[in-house]
Amino acid sequence: MSMNLSEIAQKLGCRLDGPGETTIHGIAGIEHAEPGQITFLANRRYFPLLKTTRASAVLVEDGINIERGSAMPRLVALRTGNPYLAFAAMLTLSPTLTWFSRSTSATIPAIALVVILIALIENDAKAANDNFKAASDAAAALPDFDETARFNLKQRLAFTYIRLGDGATAERLARGLIAAYSNRSGPDSAYVLRVRLNLAQAFMIEGKYQEATQEASSIYPDFLAKFGPDHELTMQLLATRAQSEGSLGLFDDSVSDDLAIYGIALKKQGPLSFFAIATLSDASTGQCRADHLAEGEANARKAHDASLKAFGPSAGLTGGTALPLANCLIGLGKLQEASKLLEEIDPKVVAQLAGDPDWGANVSLAQAEISFLKGDYAQAQKYIEAARPVFSRPDAEAYQKHKLDSLSAAISSHLR
Repeated sequence: MSMNLSEIAQKLGCRLDGPGETTIHGIAGIEHAEPGQITFLANRRYFPLLKTTRASAVLVEDGINIERGSAMPRLVALRTGNPYLAFAAMLTLSPTLTWFSRSTSATIPAIALVVILIALIENDAKAANDNFKAASDAAAALPDFDETARFNLKQRLAFTYIRLGDGATAERLARGLIAAYSNRSGPDSAYVLRVRLNLAQAFMIEGKYQEATQEASSIYPDFLAKFGPDHELTMQLLATRAQSEGSLGLFDDSVSDDLAIYGIALKKQGPLSFFAIATLSDASTGQCRADHLAEGEANARKAHDASLKAFGPSAGLTGGTALPLANCLIGLGKLQEASKLLEEIDPKVVAQLAGDPDWGANVSLAQAEISFLKGDYAQAQKYIEAARPVFSRPDAEAYQKHKLDSLSAAISSHLR
């Protein structure tokens, strides 16, 4: 497929600086681009390459002066406020991998970088998964493609399955990567440790909380030794263990782990960072489930307020922090405020962030409890029926399963 620069600029909303009739048939990194291909540049470290790149066009920030070597042809600029986003959007204009496969294999990892941007900015785990799968398949078909880079693509693919809630596929990919990395770099290498973190996360998504806790605990000392206590990966591992402990009803252990992460995140990243907010909210869940309601409410409210300030009311994290606060408020009898919080949650947004397609059942269960406490038993029964398919499963979280059973029995006794 090919397009001229005028078409590309129009579709991307870029300002064309140069002739628009040039035909573009491919995309490549700035060092490997050939005539007829378009590249992009956002990192100022690589601006000198604008003098020598053989690309016909470049996506570049507004205001950047393009200087060319004396023997080099003109480089047409498509100017935009965000070259990364424009480049990501450009990948949707045509069959992406057809374009990349025409360039050298060194350009393939750029797909992963762009898809990460897409996933982070648009929170579209499905699109990220599709693109990583295509990128991984394309890399596997190139005999000269770097093996470590191929493994890295597959690991990122595994993580997108975690985000999609497909723990079984993530587990299968993680086990294969652990074996491959162990053979290549040794079982104690940083590569293996990173994938074992993904394995623990996959266990947790599958509801294998005991396995997740054991895996996280077994590699935690190695993470401390290799990465340090305040490394993001170490914090992710501890968060995975804390969430799994909470699902097993080990609330004191989960709260201890969550507050440890919160302290590190607070010092390293600040009170409005994702990690600080998420772990404080998780800690409040454990506290309120253990009937430490005053402490739990204070931490839950602090986390929710921070998420509102940092990410806004529509963010998945904000919805995720609203639920623990609502549950703490229910325990304290503050039903009106709890009900309002629950109504403001978009379960689909939180479900994608959490990697749990059934996350909304937690909201239904909380609404059932509020309706029951208000004496509206018919409405409570409707909410219970919405939550039942999730929390009556054998792999359901024990705490929520017990709450479902208890509420169901109490509601039934009033409806007889």
